[in-house]
Amino acid sequence: MPADSTLRRNRTAFFLDYVFFGVGLAFAGTSTTLPAFVAKLTGDPVLIGMVGALWNGGWLLPQILAAHYLSGVKHKMRVARWGSWAGRPVFLLLAGFLVLTHAHQAGLTLGLLFLSILIFAVTDAIVTVAWFDVLAKAIPAPSRGRLMGWGQVGSGVLSIGAGLAVGFLLGPGGPSFPDNYAVVFLLATISFLLSLGTYYFIHEPIEAVTEERAALAEYLPKIARFLERDRPFLQVNLARLLIGVSAMSTPFYVVYATQRRGLPDAAIGAFATAATVGGAVAGLALGPVADRFGSHRVVQVMAGLQVLVPLLAIGTALIPLSELFLLVLFTLVFLLQGIADGSLMLGIANFVLEIAPASQRSAYIGLANTLAGVLIFYPLAGGWIAAHSGYPTVFAISAGSIALGGLVASRLPNPRRARFELPMRPPEV
Repeated sequence: MPADSTLRRNRTAFFLDYVFFGVGLAFAGTSTTLPAFVAKLTGDPVLIGMVGALWNGGWLLPQILAAHYLSGVKHKMRVARWGSWAGRPVFLLLAGFLVLTHAHQAGLTLGLLFLSILIFAVTDAIVTVAWFDVLAKAIPAPSRGRLMGWGQVGSGVLSIGAGLAVGFLLGPGGPSFPDNYAVVFLLATISFLLSLGTYYFIHEPIEAVTEERAALAEYLPKIARFLERDRPFLQVNLARLLIGVSAMSTPFYVVYATQRRGLPDAAIGAFATAATVGGAVAGLALGPVADRFGSHRVVQVMAGLQVLVPLLAIGTALIPLSELFLLVLFTLVFLLQGIADGSLMLGIANFVLEIAPASQRSAYIGLANTLAGVLIFYPLAGGWIAAHSGYPTVFAISAGSIALGGLVASRLPNPRRARFELPMRPPEV
């Protein structure tokens, strides 16, 4: 257990990291500004869906390789720092490109945007595995959910200002396109770098690691057996994959609201604000739930809220509504999406950390997130379906899958009991 002064410093650093990174995502949101920017350059739904596909695929798929590398690394926070320096300045480069070229070549601009998203996501995949491992070592489990929750509250409060800024910058009173988006990406970069700065104040407790890292060909089959031998781990991953079909719809809510239902671009700021407020609500309400009742309850609440998102979007297509009511309903869509997104760390990630043996924590994190790499296909599939059958069809498919995921989540055990009641534990890797 860390000394009290070290524990306080770690809590403060993780809190500030959570806050600044969340504000960065409010400016460079995969459900708000990024797909809206792509929609300014092309009307192809598949290309709009590439935002979510590249972000999810780049962030999730490499994590098993990151876990393998980190299995032999004692000082994981060093890896997190270097990975962040490699990836977080990319949106600054994109902003500079927009100012210099004015996005006259749409194809080149799209290519650079997609490359920026991919670089950011892949480097953050490495950072994430290291970050979670250090978090689990540095912050005791009984207070971890509350820390994450307050981090989301702080992020949400500051991100309200970020959402208002986005609304102004993309509205009629802001700079012209694409300078308005260049400013948005600049502000995102500043927030991400402030988050990186907190890494230099985190004290990492050092744990023993395997002296010789297993060969990748041996490592992968061994950790794959976690799914066979650890039933709660299998259940939470299945629930995540089913609920994660929500990613099929996420990039298209903002496009549907502005291009199909006629809301102005300035509404994107309200959506960004609502999403970040949702994250704060999740932290405030569900952080204590995770600590008191267990992270499995958070996963169950997340599923229940997530299914409402596509159902509300479908409702806007079925019922004639005034612009004001459309704005209110779509703002509610993003509020609920923000709560559901804010529940991912408190619920699924926290659940995995609680059931993972200390010596295999990185492997659990990496395997869970790499399995979720199928999310890369969901936005692309959503774009194809939208092009052929319309956005409401995409939303309906999402709702059905999320409901199935909710059924699986309803059977999740309390992870603190499961850790001691399992008859078998995964093998050492």
